[in-house]
Amino acid sequence: MEEAKIKRLKELREKDRTEDETCELEALEYEWGLEIFRRIPLPTCCKAAQMYPAVLFSQSVYEGDSREKEGRWEAALSESMRRDMFRLHGIDQFDWFRNRPAAEFCPFCGEKLPKMRRKKTFPEMTCVVTDGGYYCDTCQQRLSQCRCYPSEHAWEPDTSEGGTT
Repeated sequence: MEEAKIKRLKELREKDRTEDETCELEALEYEWGLEIFRRIPLPTCCKAAQMYPAVLFSQSVYEGDSREKEGRWEAALSESMRRDMFRLHGIDQFDWFRNRPAAEFCPFCGEKLPKMRRKKTFPEMTCVVTDGGYYCDTCQQRLSQCRCYPSEHAWEPDTSEGGTT
């Protein structure tokens, strides 16, 4: 998303808007949502993994500074699926986040998922959580309202030996 659009988005969020400006804000919010999704690392081994994200790279924002936490590949589940799983199986959501299995292979082509490493330069506008999962330090919003890039955006495939899985 271009810098001018990001600036306009911030401006519209912070002011009383006319009806036309509200429509403009909704369009920019939609575009920003797509931009956020594009920043979540997906496997690059095959087109199906890019088109149908069944596996994605994820990093927990609970229990500590998200800049220091490790991430991993895992099954992509919607929020409603997670809630239903918690109720169906009587699972505490925080235990589930801590103990969920990691994905190791692409479900489409079977290729081993790449090792990941933190980017050398921490990207601007990336969500940083240091309070255990309540607020974003970058934008000062509750995580449910945070529109920063996801913390996973700070990761990239590691082409050298010894990267983090």
